Amino acid sequence: MSFFRNRKLRKVAEENGINFDGHMGLSINGKLVSEFGYLLRYYTDGNLDSFSDRSKLYAVKSQVIEAVDQDLAAEKTREEEALGISRATAEANLRNLKAIVTALSNYYEAEMA
Repeated sequence: MSFFRNRKLRKVAEENGINFDGHMGLSINGKLVSEFGYLLRYYTDGNLDSFSDRSKLYAVKSQVIEAVDQDLAAEKTREEEALGISRATAEANLRNLKAIVTALSNYYEAEMA
């Protein structure tokens, strides 16, 4: 990897709060990414349950963000209905999912550039 490419990727990771070497694994803005796999699975209709393949994640970015936005606009989110959690918790989880998908997609774009 060239020096400039490596520097660009570090900058994108920093701007998006990505830490590949967290204590428990990949984290974004202090959130452990693997903890959101169940939401990724849900919003990709079972096609993805891990954030490890950034190319696949990038391919479904729009689908996930659109589905999350629709869910946030609903009277009750799917997570509220299925798990009985509070609206505030469901909204926070969905905002975090969007941030994770966006951050890793931004990183993937930088990798491919």
